[in-house]
Amino acid sequence: MTPDEASRLTRRTPEGTHFFRFWMPYLLQKVEHPGIKWAYLPLNRNYKPLGQMTSERVDYAGYMTTHGVRFARDPALIKAVWVDAPSAGAEMLWLYSDGPTSRLDYFARFERLMSKAVSTIGNSS
Repeated sequence: MTPDEASRLTRRTPEGTHFFRFWMPYLLQKVEHPGIKWAYLPLNRNYKPLGQMTSERVDYAGYMTTHGVRFARDPALIKAVWVDAPSAGAEMLWLYSDGPTSRLDYFARFERLMSKAVSTIGNSS
């Protein structure tokens, strides 16, 4: 991927906004969920659950069984995934920033992250 291609991933266009803004995780938000220590909700660039295009406020807890991901260990400690090195137990973990260079290796870092996910919350019962 070139820097220009990386820049275009989240660019707003006259036709709307690129799917990357709505369907690819921008960050993981830690959410309290019964019986799961490391429960996170992937959020899009607009801080909504993936696929949500609304400008309305959403209740993150309501999306945990359909969008939530659980980890066996603290995901903040997974190396070579996050844009900024987070501290252990971080509430928010970013996969890219506003600068296009953080998107150049986004898919490789996202693949490393997903290889560590145990399951979706809906499948954890």
